[in-house]
Amino acid sequence: MKWLIYILLTLGLLMILGTTTAQELNQDEIRDLRYTREEQKMALDLYQEFYMLYEHHVFDQIASSEEKNMEKVRNLLDVYGLVDPITGIRKLSGKFNNPTIQQHYDRFYALGIQSRTDALKVGAQVEEQDISHLQVQLSRTDNPLLQRTYEQLLQDSQKHLQAFVRNLEMEGQDYQATILSEERLKELLEDNIWEGYARRHP
Repeated sequence: MKWLIYILLTLGLLMILGTTTAQELNQDEIRDLRYTREEQKMALDLYQEFYMLYEHHVFDQIASSEEKNMEKVRNLLDVYGLVDPITGIRKLSGKFNNPTIQQHYDRFYALGIQSRTDALKVGAQVEEQDISHLQVQLSRTDNPLLQRTYEQLLQDSQKHLQAFVRNLEMEGQDYQATILSEERLKELLEDNIWEGYARRHP
């Protein structure tokens, strides 16, 4: 039911904005949207694999969130008439059409299967990477639909990052930034997500 409501809201906003064709997205926006769809699959596949391996609840919970985020991106692909980049591989864990994402997955998976602690660190690194990419993608579009979706994904990635780091701290592990700056990581970990969202959307 929730995904149907999201589709209806998306279509309603699209009609209001008067954007009805894929041609109204530029090549950067199309490439970013397709990349985001496959990148979300990468996170989902990793967390599902790690949950099966370690049975840690955080992987199961965040995998469910990633699955919902994947559908948000798929809805936009449908709205703009774009081919889904994971057609044919949706149910194939660890398989990707984008070679860069395949390389990321292989590296993250190899690290994460070494231990549960390593898998938690991989989770934090994946969310760091998502946040970094989403920030760039937001800077490259003025399309309100894309902005809205990327902001939602960014907010969720911040929550996921906080969850992974919190679980690492429970294991007595400190987490150091690997993609973002230490200052940006500290800001994201200390930020109250809902208050931060309210400040950005008064």
